[in-house]
Amino acid sequence: MKHTRIILAITLILSLIAGVAFTSPKGTKGKKLLTIDRIFSHPYLSGTRPSAITWSPDSTRFAFLWNEKGKRFRDIYLADPKTGKVIRLTDMRKIKPREREDDKRTREEKEEAWKLEGGVSNITFSPDGAEIAFTYLGDLWTISAKEGSKPKRLTDTVGYEGNPKYSPDGRYLAFTSKGNIWLIDRKSYQLRQLTTTGGGDITNGSGYYLDFLGRDCYLFSPDGKKIAYIQYDTSGIKTLNIPNYLKKFVTCEKQKRPVAGGHLAKVKIGVIPVAGGITRWLDMGKEQEYYIRRMRWSPDSRKLLLEKMEKRLKKRWLLLADAETGKVKELLSEEDPAWVDDLSSFCFFSHNGRFVYFTSELSGFAHLFRIPVEGGKREQLTSGNWEITDIVLPKKCDDIFITSTAVSPAERHIYRLSPENPKLVKLTTLAGVNSGTPSPDGRYLAIIHQDNDTPPDLYIMEAKPGAKMVRLTRSPLPEFYQYRWLKPKYFTFKSSKDGKTVHASIWLPKKLRKGRHPLLVYVHGGGYAQSVLRRWSRLDCFHNYLVQRFGYIVLNIDYRGSSGYGRTWRVDVVNHLAGLDLDDEVDGVRYVLKHYPYVAPGKVGIWGWSYGGFMTNIAMFKRPDVFKVGASVAAVNDWRNYNLWYTTQRFGFPKENEKAYEISSPITYADKLKGHLLIVHGMADNNVHFQDTVQLIQKLIDAKKYNFEVMIYPKERHGFSRDESMITLFHRITDFFLRYLGRGPVK
Repeated sequence: MKHTRIILAITLILSLIAGVAFTSPKGTKGKKLLTIDRIFSHPYLSGTRPSAITWSPDSTRFAFLWNEKGKRFRDIYLADPKTGKVIRLTDMRKIKPREREDDKRTREEKEEAWKLEGGVSNITFSPDGAEIAFTYLGDLWTISAKEGSKPKRLTDTVGYEGNPKYSPDGRYLAFTSKGNIWLIDRKSYQLRQLTTTGGGDITNGSGYYLDFLGRDCYLFSPDGKKIAYIQYDTSGIKTLNIPNYLKKFVTCEKQKRPVAGGHLAKVKIGVIPVAGGITRWLDMGKEQEYYIRRMRWSPDSRKLLLEKMEKRLKKRWLLLADAETGKVKELLSEEDPAWVDDLSSFCFFSHNGRFVYFTSELSGFAHLFRIPVEGGKREQLTSGNWEITDIVLPKKCDDIFITSTAVSPAERHIYRLSPENPKLVKLTTLAGVNSGTPSPDGRYLAIIHQDNDTPPDLYIMEAKPGAKMVRLTRSPLPEFYQYRWLKPKYFTFKSSKDGKTVHASIWLPKKLRKGRHPLLVYVHGGGYAQSVLRRWSRLDCFHNYLVQRFGYIVLNIDYRGSSGYGRTWRVDVVNHLAGLDLDDEVDGVRYVLKHYPYVAPGKVGIWGWSYGGFMTNIAMFKRPDVFKVGASVAAVNDWRNYNLWYTTQRFGFPKENEKAYEISSPITYADKLKGHLLIVHGMADNNVHFQDTVQLIQKLIDAKKYNFEVMIYPKERHGFSRDESMITLFHRITDFFLRYLGRGPVK
């Protein structure tokens, strides 16, 4: 085990730390037309989204990550909720990576890594609010939470030190590295390794590919005497190879990623004294492969609340564990014949420890319930044909803050709820999508707000009805307001298969000519995700570009299986992807053709990324009567290749449901291609592996198909990170559609 060197000296001096002033540009509607190069080049026109809102324990200020110039490198900023003053706390870009003897990268590789560096991450306040710990360049740092402070580097290693957390009494700063949990004594700066079994296939207090806990993989008890943590053993998971062809000799990145029908990591939950000693492992039963989606301490530090889900994803439990004895008892269980949804994972103790609050889709939509810790009847606290998408109980406030779709599936608003008088009180007032973080005392609400022509920015408000949302940051560049931005129109139509209501949006040119405009259908990624939202999207900038420059009409549909519409909509795709969801896309096209007589006959295209790429490919194969041209990016083409969690939700295991995998995979229908198809994939993709595209290409060749083109990005993962990649990609997609769908009138 490599020794971690603790650096006591302060490293580099921060300069140029000053208050950040924001002025509103004159006007928001410009005349310039967008270009692909400008849309996808840093600094982005829309700026950099503020993120990672973290309140001080006394609720007097909060930190967040941002770049006021729209660049990708994020620093720490501080905001005062009373005055609205924002200051920049760090300027870490001045601190560059150290040269190391064992760094075998070329000069070009190092320069590119520095260009793509995202800056600070994992920010957290000390209990007294005087200090902030964070990760940068894989090392652990701290800085005093006041203007003009200088950062202190605590570690300087080849490895990665992440997820810093202060003990409740402030004595220790914990972090994870090399599969173990470590402690720094803040008085003596002595370093102590708390867990010792990590390394290789074993991780203590940190995650793996199918981890749901994130930063909660280890947690201090409220009294500061114990740490609960999860241990993953990935030895049973098959190692996958991600090849790199850019060097003289091909190398492979190794990845432990559970695939359809494969193994999960073996899971153990332990409690270890902060003073050191032996881990007390919880008695979780004989089964070792399962998911832990939530872990919470009770206020008295005696119990752990765990949300456990079986490998088959059809049953979940709320469990109470005794931290001293390791005994575990069931508080409640739920089953879903399709799969238990992610929105049903929220759970936490009440501040008095008498109740457990949790979300459930028992009513058909994700709503809030509570149950006594001693067991008994559950009580439903919210109801309606809408769902909760986020929920927070502040540390020093008994009221619960809920984000929901109650106003509309296309919007998100934040509400306050008192458990003893469970009436929702709406707080946010600006239409669009709002995500919020309440202060620990519940007095303030920090919000990221966005709508169709307002990129995400930070707002503050008092957490009471009628309070004004005050804008604290202005992320869009001044140049943003020189461009013309079109808003989509929102509408609904009925499914031809079962009569259900489908939500959609459409971008239209200002001047429409009958029968002259190509129609392009955009299919969002994720499957269980949503794009018919009143929010900002960089992909919608591309759609704006197509509409304004080339007279396209762009259609966007929240097809079957999308999030935001409740359980029934979600599970309509079970056992058959590209079934009802593809039918919804076809129905949407037919609706537009009927109600918008501006589409040129036979000029319908389709494109998407990830799940949207999958839908594009299979639509081109199964419905050539509707879709004539397609462009797919990073598509799943054989679901047997994809990850265990996602495929189990929709199909179960391959050996038990081979037909569902077969009828849902584009590769099955490759010989049906009639139109023109562009296939794009990043070779370094560690989500949907490049093999899916290789296998599809071979199937197309076997079928003697030559009406397809391929574009490969050797360096890119599932989401492309390089400006030059995005620029060439969207130029290629645009040229492809112009070649085979043509242009529409723009004047």
